[in-house]
Amino acid sequence: MWRALLALAVVALSLWVTLTTPPRLGLDLRGGTRIVLQTEDGPVARADAASTDRALEVLRKRVDGLGVAEPSLARSGERRIVVELPGL
Repeated sequence: MWRALLALAVVALSLWVTLTTPPRLGLDLRGGTRIVLQTEDGPVARADAASTDRALEVLRKRVDGLGVAEPSLARSGERRIVVELPGL
């Protein structure tokens, strides 16, 4: 008897959590912006991993200032930066 009550409580709790919590949609379902940036050599500065990291930190501070929920900024290779902004 107590096992049936426990199973019923687990099912009821699972249903309640499922129905009251909205799903967190990702960039593919909710929409948003995905930007791929690439650093290039200039007349004064050379594009390398260190300069890409500096550019990534500047971008991260600017995106954090926008207040976007769950932004994704990552370095891809030595010269590329991938920025994903869901819902924007």
